Amino acid sequence: MDIEWIFDIFCRLTNLDKSQAAGLKFLCEGAMDYVQFRLAAPVERENSCRVSFAAAALACYRLALLGLTGGSGSEIKIGDLTVKKAGMERLQAAESLCREAFDAIHDLTVDNQFAFKGV
Repeated sequence: MDIEWIFDIFCRLTNLDKSQAAGLKFLCEGAMDYVQFRLAAPVERENSCRVSFAAAALACYRLALLGLTGGSGSEIKIGDLTVKKAGMERLQAAESLCREAFDAIHDLTVDNQFAFKGV
């Protein structure tokens, strides 16, 4: 996966230009790490688009969570960017986008949450 491509998708999904979103790139990096952790094998070229989209969608969802829980005020400031608190509609839309993106890569992932306790 390419962080710049993920960041570009993230910017398009959030309608932010790259200079506005520069302080949010850490969300893309964290999402990329999470998606890589969930993958069963290295990403083949033909799957890179949907895997990168899933990482960008996860970054958008995390941004919506930040907007919802960003302190007592109506906005949070990250570098030069001010993020307004998200409403529940925005959070639900981001969650739906993220769920749909992860459904699209389900065949490429493993369930790291499962633990076999014994017979």
